[in-house]
Formats: sequence, structure tokens, C-alpha cells
Amino acid sequence: MRRFIDLIALGLLILLLLGAVLYVNHNRRRSDAVEAARMGLERIQVEVDLIRALHLRETGERAQVPGVDPSWFDGSMPINALLPHRHRWMDVASAEEQFYLHPHRWWLAQDEGHEAMFWFNPRQGVVRARVPFEHSLEWTRAIYIAVNGEAPVFDRVAEVEPSLPPTGLETGVQLGQATELPES
Repeated sequence: MRRFIDLIALGLLILLLLGAVLYVNHNRRRSDAVEAARMGLERIQVEVDLIRALHLRETGERAQVPGVDPSWFDGSMPINALLPHRHRWMDVASAEEQFYLHPHRWWLAQDEGHEAMFWFNPRQGVVRARVPFEHSLEWTRAIYIAVNGEAPVFDRVAEVEPSLPPTGLETGVQLGQATELPES
């Protein structure tokens, strides 16, 4: 009987250690995915900012980049490691979103595939990474902040410089097309 109790205790200890290892491994993978998504977002934002700065230097006017071109990345497009590859790469802000700094659909359910990994607002020159829903809205929001550097706030509308040229968004014309990820 004593041996049986010792075996049960040993089994429970092994299960506890295995659970701890799996928990640490899951957290490490999630942390790596958050960092990879943040770095991908940063690569895209740097390219957008560079093009806007070059235009400002050449013309003296602020530029509006109409879309993000995958060719800017020399065949190594940044990805959002938090979302599966079935998601499109980039969505462009709609006419209703032209003054916002964050997409209205900033988080995605695991089974959704119609929204893109990244969202770009050409009028504001901002790129955001969408995140998957995790456990609770608070946890999901924390991941969004970790990737994008700020919380998705929708009561704040970005100021638009009067020197910006018309974009076509005023008439509802979409300035870019969603780009699919290339097959791996």
C-alpha cells in the first residue's frame, strides 16, 4: 500500500513538473510571437515614415502614402506572427476610418480569416497590427498594447494637416487593395 501511494505521489509530481514546463514553453512562444509581430509592424511603419519624409524633403509638403507595397521589403514581407497565414497581409482604412489611429476591428477571433494581419491608414500614416482574442478582453488589450505601443482608443480622432492632398477616401474610393501573403 505504501508503494502504491509513493507511485501516485511521484506521478502527481511528474504531472506538475510537466505542466510547469508546458506553461513556461507556451509563454515563451507567445512572447516570441508578440515580439515578432512588433518588429514586423515596426518595419512597415519605418518604410511608410521614410517615404513620407523623403517626399517632405523633396517637395516641402507632407506626403500621403496611398498604400504599402510588398516590394518595399525585398521579398521578405513582415508578418504578424500572432495570426495564422490565412489572413490577408494588409487592409487599408475605409472612408469611415480615415481619421482614426486604430482599426475598429483591432482583435480577431481564432476562426476569423477575412480581416488582415495589419491595418494601414494612409491619411494618418499609421500602421497597426491586429491581435487574436486571448482569454479575456483585458488580456487581448494588453497584447495589442505590447505590439502596437498604445491602447486602441476610439474616442480620440487624429488631427489632419490641412496641407494634405485629397485622398479619394472622401468619395469612398479605397486607395489600396488588400494584399495576400505569398504561399510558403
